[in-house]
Amino acid sequence: MGTMVDRQPSSGRVVQPPAFFLGALLLGVVLHFALPLWTLLALPWRLLGVLPIAAGAALNLQADAALKKQRTTVKSHMLSSVLIKDGVFGLSRNPMYLGMLLILAGEALCLGSLGPWLAPLALLPVLVYRYIKPEEEMLLDTFGDEYRRYMARVRRWI
Repeated sequence: MGTMVDRQPSSGRVVQPPAFFLGALLLGVVLHFALPLWTLLALPWRLLGVLPIAAGAALNLQADAALKKQRTTVKSHMLSSVLIKDGVFGLSRNPMYLGMLLILAGEALCLGSLGPWLAPLALLPVLVYRYIKPEEEMLLDTFGDEYRRYMARVRRWI
């Protein structure tokens, strides 16, 4: 299939999105205990958070499997060799980032307080400006009109 090309200088470590995601997960828990602004949900309603967590995990696993099947990269700093437009990529141009945000929303629901909702709100601009916009530019440079047609058909999120 395709080859993977690093589009970043080899001299520095590139912080990948999962690092920010894990930081946001931890932030949600810390905010719940350190800044319990307001209890939104009580048990058993907090268990509804399992649904977005499961949906987010499923999106991530399916997107990862699709990328591996096509032998293209999951790493944000590497050039994609294949434009995947079906499966979960037919629902969202960014199913893995959407999955991360769904998991954080599920965590906030499970914790039941307002504080953890700050974590997905903090992660969202990081994803958009540090990863999504540069990835979109790279995909436009690499796939041109094919990516433009895909952008017109599939939304960034859902």
